[in-house]
Amino acid sequence: MEYSAIRKYEIVHGVYSVYSLQDLKSRFSNIDLIAIDLDECVFPGYSQTILGAFIFFNIFFMPYKLKDWKYIYQLINGGLFITFTKIKTLFNINAGNIDLIDKYEKTMKGIPQIYFDKMARFIPRLSYIFSYSAVRDLSKKAPVGIVSFGLNVILDEYVRQFGKEDKSYISFYDS
Repeated sequence: MEYSAIRKYEIVHGVYSVYSLQDLKSRFSNIDLIAIDLDECVFPGYSQTILGAFIFFNIFFMPYKLKDWKYIYQLINGGLFITFTKIKTLFNINAGNIDLIDKYEKTMKGIPQIYFDKMARFIPRLSYIFSYSAVRDLSKKAPVGIVSFGLNVILDEYVRQFGKEDKSYISFYDS
């Protein structure tokens, strides 16, 4: 069946579902646990790629130690890999997740943890505009978790920032 043949229901302006609002309400009443994919669902893009770009600029313009500039070459190399990977997808040539994870690991290898910790705090602030309120509202119904191929340091920030006072709306995560 082609996608266009699937019945779509407009739930609210601009939000569509293959289920009617009544069916969604019925399904939602039976939920015990909610798991949300971070990248492209909560965050517009791939959070680890943006973190890599932030780390690049941090090292380039404000390194903690001048010797950290040695990581610039590997960060540029990783950035070029991502760029060419995106270009290849235009021709339906996709890199596997294992290859992407392996390249990311090689790109970020050796970079001091302080850059990850400092730059990861900016990632949740770049989430889709209603992500925070959606996670907050969903957490009233069931425990909410985030799953990602990304990094724990990023998910730690989501747990810290998606909540109020000392309570997070995110109950668990896995990356």
